[in-house]
Amino acid sequence: RAAGIKAAWVLVASEDREPPAPELPLLGQFDRAAVRVELEAGKPVFVYPGQPTHPWGLLPDRVEGGYYQLLEGEKPAPRPLPSLAGKENGSSETASFSLDDQGTLAGTVRTVYRGTQAADMRSLKYRQPDDLRQYLQEWFAGEVHSRLELLDYKFTGLEDLGPEVALEVRYRVPGYADKAGTLMLFRLPGYPFSGDEVALPARDRAMFWDSRTRYAQKISLELPAGYAPYHLPKESALSWKGFTFTGGYRSEGARIIFTQETGEEDQWVSPEDYPSYRKWTGDQCRFTREWVVLETKPPQP
Repeated sequence: RAAGIKAAWVLVASEDREPPAPELPLLGQFDRAAVRVELEAGKPVFVYPGQPTHPWGLLPDRVEGGYYQLLEGEKPAPRPLPSLAGKENGSSETASFSLDDQGTLAGTVRTVYRGTQAADMRSLKYRQPDDLRQYLQEWFAGEVHSRLELLDYKFTGLEDLGPEVALEVRYRVPGYADKAGTLMLFRLPGYPFSGDEVALPARDRAMFWDSRTRYAQKISLELPAGYAPYHLPKESALSWKGFTFTGGYRSEGARIIFTQETGEEDQWVSPEDYPSYRKWTGDQCRFTREWVVLETKPPQP
């Protein structure tokens, strides 16, 4: 205000709370506070205090999509807070790997994070280098394989408040693929998707996600010398309400290319809709759990 910028404190009701009732003057309807700033007339930007990892206009999970109420200057009239679309709030992964004839996987993965996921990654800048390396080692070993060896990593955008944070890691995994005679079997790293959230056959309460997201992935895998695809899973295209998944493999010379995109534009699944959502998730997990099988010709006697 001292600089001539129009700004005001607002009360905030998080996204997972009931919309505030303006006829009830109860502060208990709100659980947070933020600042509403107008750099341009009629185009407010919301700043959430105490979040050094979030740039102006980016609200934390559970806050975006909620409601706000000005503390002064107007009658009580809760208004909706902005919410990011999935394409603005997710990640895109590009990976290039090679597999040798002993089943060792090696390569580089670059992931670009956007929106609140970028803000979450930005919190890693407060870790000490040795602690950060250990954290990344445990993270990727948990996602890929317990024998994973983290070789190198690099962050881009971790120190500033731009719209994206990128993480590039290089690792190897001895014995990643299993061998059986002339066959070699494996699943692509980062898979399979988990079905833990739909382990129950039914639910009494709704399922809720803090934000909408979109996750895209492209993996290029160089095959071992003398090997060729024996079995690649068929393409999959699934959709249910605001949830979508597409994935597929193709062979390009001595490489296998895999692409997939998962979108979650809905944030709510009622108990009545849970069986349908459970089936959708099961179909997605089933695709990601299929094996890729390579074959080589046996040596001639």
